[in-house]
Amino acid sequence: MADTDINCEPALKRVTTQRDFLRVFVAHEREILRCIITLIPRIADAQEILQQTAVLLWEDFETFDQSQSFEQWAWQVARDVTRKWINSRSRWQTLAQSNLITELISRRQQLKAEIHERLSHLPDCIRQLSQRHRLLLDGFYLEQLNVDSLARLSELPTEAVYTTLQQIRRQLQDCTKSSVDQQPPQQSYPLEGLAKSVSDLCHGVINDRDLNALHLLLQRDPEALDEYLWQTVLHGELAARGLTVKTATDGDHAASGWRSLSAPTAPTDRRRSLAPVLGIILGLTALLAIGFWLTTADP
Repeated sequence: MADTDINCEPALKRVTTQRDFLRVFVAHEREILRCIITLIPRIADAQEILQQTAVLLWEDFETFDQSQSFEQWAWQVARDVTRKWINSRSRWQTLAQSNLITELISRRQQLKAEIHERLSHLPDCIRQLSQRHRLLLDGFYLEQLNVDSLARLSELPTEAVYTTLQQIRRQLQDCTKSSVDQQPPQQSYPLEGLAKSVSDLCHGVINDRDLNALHLLLQRDPEALDEYLWQTVLHGELAARGLTVKTATDGDHAASGWRSLSAPTAPTDRRRSLAPVLGIILGLTALLAIGFWLTTADP
């Protein structure tokens, strides 16, 4: 009985801590992911960094002063994890050995109010897309399908899908900007080369030479840095949409969506499913459950 009494209070504290952590982490994970993507735009890499961040936050959560800002603390941890990720990869050394990380973080913070205002118009801008463009967008960002898979589903060439995704992001960027400015967007920066490099970076297909050239350009050209930020902010917001529960058809929203274009009257069996990126939360929950079991198990 004495052993039971001794183990009871720590177990209850652990349960409370676990619930508190999950509650506060889920409330802030979208913003953490957005910030990571500003530095590391490829979604799979950003998710890997987010997972590592979540584990570190959980390990130290009992010592966290909950009267302080969880978001600030979480971003400090995420920033450290991101720096370690960058330092461990030789092709990212131009970014690692410069002051560019600090400049990007600082500039993003300066633009925070304008970013929030622009992104508040994003749902309306997405609704203005054609059905085919929405399917491509959801397939890439919500279903986490690669360009090759989307090309098979849409029966389009791979290069056409890649180019269309780039055009969709540009359309959404222009739409959100004009919604705030109340006037058509004016292209003030030569976008062609920069847009291609940023798009390659977001899709994880940029080569070492172009990655190095992009980081050097951002270091010396403030206008290029701002344009890069706007593109990656939009990309990050679209990726963060995948952290919510979506309604899928036949367990495959994108596939059934393309089928519906060719056979709109075909019967469907609608179900609830989770976007693949929710594996982050499921994996974290499993980790915490194992930790709780080890804490409460009899010696």
